[in-house]
This record gives sequence, structure tokens and C-alpha cells, in this order.
Amino acid sequence: MFVPLFSDRGNRMRSSTFRAWFAALGLACAACSDGGGPAGPDGGGQADAGPAAYGLPCAKDEDCGSKLCVDKFCSRACRKQAECPPVRSDPNPSKRAGTLGGPCDPKDKSCGPGLVCVANECLRAFDCGEVEPGKTSCYARRYDSRPYTMGHDCSIDGRCAQSYKCMGVPGDTERYCAPACKTDQDCPAAFRCASAQTGNRPAEKRCMRRQFGHPCAVEDQCGDAANLCIADVNQKKYCSKACVKGGNTCPPFATCEDVGNGKLQCRHKAGYAFKPEAKLCEPCVAHYTLPEGNTEFTVAEEGGCVAGGFCLRLNSYSREDYCATPCDAEGKCPDGYSCGKFSSLGENTKLCMKTKPLPEDPTRKTLDTCFP
Repeated sequence: MFVPLFSDRGNRMRSSTFRAWFAALGLACAACSDGGGPAGPDGGGQADAGPAAYGLPCAKDEDCGSKLCVDKFCSRACRKQAECPPVRSDPNPSKRAGTLGGPCDPKDKSCGPGLVCVANECLRAFDCGEVEPGKTSCYARRYDSRPYTMGHDCSIDGRCAQSYKCMGVPGDTERYCAPACKTDQDCPAAFRCASAQTGNRPAEKRCMRRQFGHPCAVEDQCGDAANLCIADVNQKKYCSKACVKGGNTCPPFATCEDVGNGKLQCRHKAGYAFKPEAKLCEPCVAHYTLPEGNTEFTVAEEGGCVAGGFCLRLNSYSREDYCATPCDAEGKCPDGYSCGKFSSLGENTKLCMKTKPLPEDPTRKTLDTCFP
């Protein structure tokens, strides 16, 4: 039975606060119009009949000046979050605090789901993202950012609101609350909706933080403003990471390259971070799971491994994700690979994994990298 020997304390998740991009916007864009006539009292509406402006309700594309209706609100194409400002709607100080148009305190995140507090008033928030393959536009925000909800730091006590889960290994210093989700649009830009699976337990979809190599459509999805969303050799986009030449700032399986305009980013040595039906030792997208022994693993969602394969995550130093695929009928694997079994994946799950002999004991093996 193959047993990974290195130490891994789990996938350290960065716990950072959401960027307060809306604070800089103020209310300057609240009256912006997409050709729908003069702005009305809802800040983005129109006083006369005609196509509705950005942020106003709609039923079909023809209802909007932009000819784009997304999630029942008039939208616009976007490339970054700043192009999707929040919108005022019937401001009224006498409204109940935390509701649309009602008063709020930006310090305690007191606005309800889908709202944001700007200048002490709850505004309807919009996010920029991929609403359909190859198409990015603004859509009404769906997540809740009140205390103990989306992204709340639960490192100390593991406390989250009802139905939220504290993601991370108990005892880790960087953990956060995550809700169940159906699509990426249910999550903040720097998170994605992905399946989390621990062993043979049923998989569940949660908002989880995007990491290097994860798919993206716009820059804001890659966390730090210096990280870019770059195209791979197959013209599929993934989150990169800002780097310094010779500074050892990229993961071991990536190199620091100029991606244009003098911007240095980490690129995966394979030329891509994921692809459909990835084979043995090809990169894939793994997400956080509880560890099996000292190794983390999960079913890959993006560019999933071939049938029966699993996306294996190496230790916290290498942070490399690659496909481990089923052993043959006789339990054998190609040279340089070992057939291993993880009990929590099921008694019949045997996978070929890249391995190397231990220098101090050549009869035993440990996991090895696919992209040295």
C-alpha cells in the first residue's frame, strides 16, 4: 500500500478582507445612464418613457438602453469590477436599517444580502463576471457579507452563520466562512463555486477562494490587484501571480515571465493549468479538502481528470495539482509511478501517482513532482 510520507498542514487559505472598491466610487456613478434618458430619483433610472438605464429592473434585453438584461436588471459589458458601480434605489432615511435605500454603518457591514453600504446608505451592488461562456457583464450581487457570513474569518473559534461552513483545517490560522452555491455568480469575485469532497463523503459545492491556476474571466477574480488573469496555450484563462525575476516568488512548477507591458507573472511550466480529460501527471484544478493522511485530494472540476482519476494536491510547499489516474487491471503503473490506495476514497480506488524512492530507504517511496 502506497503511503505519502511528507508533512503537509493543509492548504493554507489566505484570509483577506474584500477590497473596498465601492468606497472610492462614492455616489458619482449612481446617476450614470446607458442611453436611457435622464437619471431619476433612483440614481440610474429615467424620468421619461424609454429603455431603462443600468441597474433598473428589466424582463428582456429590449427593455434596456444597453440591450442587455441580466438577472432581471439592466446590465453592461465589463472587464473589471469598477465598471459595475452600485445603484441607489429610493433612498429613504426612515427605512429599516440595512435594507435597500435604508441607513447603514459601513464599519459593521450591516446591509443585507446583495447590498453594499456607501455613504451610510444601502445600495444595490453589482459584480463583474462571466455570465455565459466568453461573455462578461455586470450582474446583481447575490452573496451576503454581514458578520459570520461570506468570507468571515473563522480561524479562532470556527464560528459561522447558519448554513455556512468554516473552510480550512481545524487549528489553521487562515480559515473563512463559505456558503453553499450553485454557480460562480453566487460568490465574490475572488472566490469560485466548486465541489469540496472529503474522501468518499458526498461532494458539496461551496464558495472557495481562487488560487494560482484556477480559471478566471476578469482580473478582479485573482485576488491581489497585481495578479493577472492570463491566457494559456489553449487560450483558456487562469489566475496568475505577480513575481520578481530571480526572486523565487513563483510556485516550483511555474516560471516568472513577462506577459506583456513589462508585467511579470508566474506561468505554469506545462503551458496550461487545466484541460478536459487530463491524463496522468497533467495539471488540473484541485480545491481545498480535508487531508487524507498528509495529502490533500479532490475530484477536479475544471479540466477534470480522465474517468476514475483524482486531482492530487502535493504538499504546502510545492502546491502542485496534477492528475492521479487509475492503475491497470493488474494494479500496475508506468515506470516512475506507484499504485496507491487511499482508504477514504473507497477500498477499490487505486491510483497511479508520481513517486520517487526515499534516499535513506530506497525500498520506500514518496510523492514526486510532475513539473520540476
